[in-house]
Amino acid sequence: MPNSAAKVSSAYLTSDAMRNFLAALPSVMSEIYGDRPLVVFYGAGCRLHMDLCFKPMQWPLHLFKDFLTESLGQQIFEFGQADLLIESPDSNLQIVICHELDIHLDGTDDRAIGIIMAGFPDLDFRTAADWKTRPPQNVSPVPHMQG
Repeated sequence: MPNSAAKVSSAYLTSDAMRNFLAALPSVMSEIYGDRPLVVFYGAGCRLHMDLCFKPMQWPLHLFKDFLTESLGQQIFEFGQADLLIESPDSNLQIVICHELDIHLDGTDDRAIGIIMAGFPDLDFRTAADWKTRPPQNVSPVPHMQG
């Protein structure tokens, strides 16, 4: 079962589905928070000295794709191997791109969580209680943004 500690978790995903989610995330975050930068942290499993993990890095939305491309290209972060943590500018939304190939949404910004869930219906985001009553499917299809 996906993460039961998070407010909301996706189904287990392919690396391509996670990559597509991250590619679309800046436009969704811009809709919610305007042009304010995301705060990103390399998490457990990243190929960095531990002293460099869990350090906040502010990334402007328009450069987030470059950050992700460089992190993957340098193998600092790899899907299914490490965690990448993303926070909203006000820290009221936390997104974890999990080493277990699911995505966790947490925090007090229920509006933002709802917008993300609605924007990515193919990722099968559910609450922990919903995961207990309806078990996950094997892998979710590649996500797409709804208009």
